[in-house]
Amino acid sequence: MPPGDHFFYAALFFLGGVGGASLGLGPWLLVLNAAFLAAFLLIWRSRRERRFFALAALSLLFACGAIYCRASTMAVQDAPVPFGRDVSFTGIVDNDPEISGGSTDAVLRVPEYSGARIIVKLSRYPEYSYGDELRIAGKIERPEPASYATYLLKERVLGTMSFPESSLIASGRTSPLMAWLYRFKDSIVGAFNKALPAEEAALAAGLTVGERGGFTAAFDQAMRQSGTTHLVALSGYNITIITTYVLMFFLLFARRRRAIILTVVAVVLFVLMTGAAASVVRAAIMGLIVVLAKETGRLFDPRNAIALAGVVMVAANPLVLVFDVGFVLSFLALIGLVYLQPALEGLLRRVKGDGLLSWRKNLFTTSAAQFMVLPVLVQNFGGFSPVALLSNVLVLGLIPLTMGLSFLLAGISFVSSFLASIVGILAWPLLKFETAVIDILGSAPLPAWPAIGWAVFVAYYAAIAFFIAWRNKKHPHVEAI
Repeated sequence: MPPGDHFFYAALFFLGGVGGASLGLGPWLLVLNAAFLAAFLLIWRSRRERRFFALAALSLLFACGAIYCRASTMAVQDAPVPFGRDVSFTGIVDNDPEISGGSTDAVLRVPEYSGARIIVKLSRYPEYSYGDELRIAGKIERPEPASYATYLLKERVLGTMSFPESSLIASGRTSPLMAWLYRFKDSIVGAFNKALPAEEAALAAGLTVGERGGFTAAFDQAMRQSGTTHLVALSGYNITIITTYVLMFFLLFARRRRAIILTVVAVVLFVLMTGAAASVVRAAIMGLIVVLAKETGRLFDPRNAIALAGVVMVAANPLVLVFDVGFVLSFLALIGLVYLQPALEGLLRRVKGDGLLSWRKNLFTTSAAQFMVLPVLVQNFGGFSPVALLSNVLVLGLIPLTMGLSFLLAGISFVSSFLASIVGILAWPLLKFETAVIDILGSAPLPAWPAIGWAVFVAYYAAIAFFIAWRNKKHPHVEAI
């Protein structure tokens, strides 16, 4: 078996252990796994066949994943947070506070509660920033409903507070680098707000740095109903565009190897600046793997790249595998692009070219991603957008140019506000068209869907797997990209 296959199956069993433990099957899984491990070792000892030793090793990795997940979950849940009574404590702002209307949402890390994190809704003023140490007095509540509590658990957030008493004790209690990155992001968003109308500025901020604080409730709803939320979630599409632009910039004054190193550093800093959400981290890992594969001349194996990205993220936070719907959607969409999209394109092999603004490619890209995530969307959000294909076909081809002009606007704004306004005039028609498409198509209501059980999940993805296998067998030269 090639080394790449060894890594893939090792990663798969480790992630399987983490997933099983996340679903509360830890004790039963460990008992069953121990039985398999003992059986494989006994067979290997008597027959000396390497495959049984490999199966024993995989069983051990499965157990390691389950134990690691269980230990991480207990470490978070056992934090001594006093729920339901008035308390006073000091906490450090551990995120870039999100401003929405007349309030601010901040995540506080509380050292006296073993580093547990609390989401605190505060008044719009006074303004607080990342790294501020605050004195908080109020009542900590458990998140409701249970699904929301589970979602917050993967961020190690155990409680919420609504408009407690707050006062500033000190500033700069955390990483100076992170504080600078957040200020830099705020400067970029500020440049858009100065050079563009409000709705177009909000979209530019979402496309480039994933900032959604400027979205109105109506526009945010329109994005969800038009199936374009991924555009501002800094998905693999956005990260690929950003990586390409950054590499082109560094190649202007540095040799290729040094330019790639600088690009890797820049992408890592960008991920940190945007809050390091699961989907962004996954997209960045995949993008960097592609860049490094090209630089070293090694073949890029999408299957192993997906497995590596999953292992790295789960090793950093095992709770994201099951508790973070965004993580699941991100990986399903990626699998759809790698395996399902080529199979769909094989159905229209006689059609040549991508069409105007790459509309055919965008159609297959959107279709593959939508088909892969459909059951998860229905189960968690009650449905999916029936106009997603049309809206994405209309806007995806314009996104690279829109992002390029938006980044140019932000960069020039540090030199001249007047020149930035000129670039804003060039970017405005594109942003206006995209916001108009979102507003118009986002007015279509989501259809109601019935609840989906596990049997439907299994049957649906089994059908997709069969379709991909059938297409690859019929046209083996149609390769995954």
